[in-house]
Amino acid sequence: MAEFIKENGAAAALQLGHAGRKASRDYPWFGYGPLATSDRPGREREWQSVGPTDAPVGEGWPVPTRLTVADIELVVEAYAKAAKRADDAGFDAIGIHAAHGYLIHSFLSPLANTREDAYGGDMDGRMRLALEVASAVRSQWPGHKPLFYRLSTVDGEPGGCCRQYYSLESAARKRGGCNRLFFWRYFGSCNGQHDATLYDGQSDCVRGAGATGDQTDRVIDHGGWANHGPAPGRDDFTQRES
Repeated sequence: MAEFIKENGAAAALQLGHAGRKASRDYPWFGYGPLATSDRPGREREWQSVGPTDAPVGEGWPVPTRLTVADIELVVEAYAKAAKRADDAGFDAIGIHAAHGYLIHSFLSPLANTREDAYGGDMDGRMRLALEVASAVRSQWPGHKPLFYRLSTVDGEPGGCCRQYYSLESAARKRGGCNRLFFWRYFGSCNGQHDATLYDGQSDCVRGAGATGDQTDRVIDHGGWANHGPAPGRDDFTQRES
């Protein structure tokens, strides 16, 4: 596939992700709900989802298996092996999906991650998996090839993460070897919401990214334009996804 893409004059990029608690779900055109509750004839069999705890995404969703530290190590290793396969296959760029309530996002968010070990607790603990994955991928991904990181910046519910996510930006660049970070404003809460309703203070949290606007590539708002103005001198800060 990578060869075909490049033969036609384009660069080939690949995104790596783990669905976490949102695994074992039906296709979007069949409602995108859990397979376990689907009555669609001929549907695929459900499989066991995993997460930072055994708390489900929401009502009606299956209970995930809580990942042990040993399980987490296997996940990190799997990301590294996938990056190596992508390089061997000839891809030019790679992205890590850590948004929309999927596995890495569920570890980042206090809505989903109530662990009390090294992978939970404060922001340093909750972002441990995200940084370990970035470092592992970069260890198998050539330094001259771009490594992107896709993050949800706002959980969309009170008690969720907000401006704290920006502390991950410099760490991902310095410790994880990431070249670019893409911040998504609120699409896909850890607790199963899509296009979650904004609550008071969210726009201020997103606006806080203006302090690092020279390093942040874009704030993407699925409703159109993000509801804040660009930082002074940063007319390109708020952009529509292309």
